[in-house]
Amino acid sequence: FRAVQSCTNQHLHRLASAMSFFAIVLTILWVPDGYVCTYKSDDGTMWEFTNKEDHWITLIMLPDSAGIDLDTENASIVEHLCIGDCQGSYIERPDDNSLIWGDASVGGGFALASYNLDKTAIKKIAETISAK
Repeated sequence: FRAVQSCTNQHLHRLASAMSFFAIVLTILWVPDGYVCTYKSDDGTMWEFTNKEDHWITLIMLPDSAGIDLDTENASIVEHLCIGDCQGSYIERPDDNSLIWGDASVGGGFALASYNLDKTAIKKIAETISAK
């Protein structure tokens, strides 16, 4: 899992539409109150949630060969986080906050982005993802 392309919500949508290869069932056990699932790809590798204020959360499973550039321009926070035993990077910017982490157990990793959620909420979502 390597970082090489821009990680914006639009970029995540393009990545997901190009991927349909995981034989893993993804379950998201928690999202903040008020968010509902508004999109789930047919293969279950991309999920999008929105609330009535039009705030969004996007989660995508990424193959080990995927490349994502952690866009840190204008970032107020860039830090490494652990999601379970997995290493990740958290980026907080004016327009979105992102968490990218690899997970060898799924043969790839995850990209989680949100318009308005803080680090605590994003990390909580990530920690409640079940991939089997």
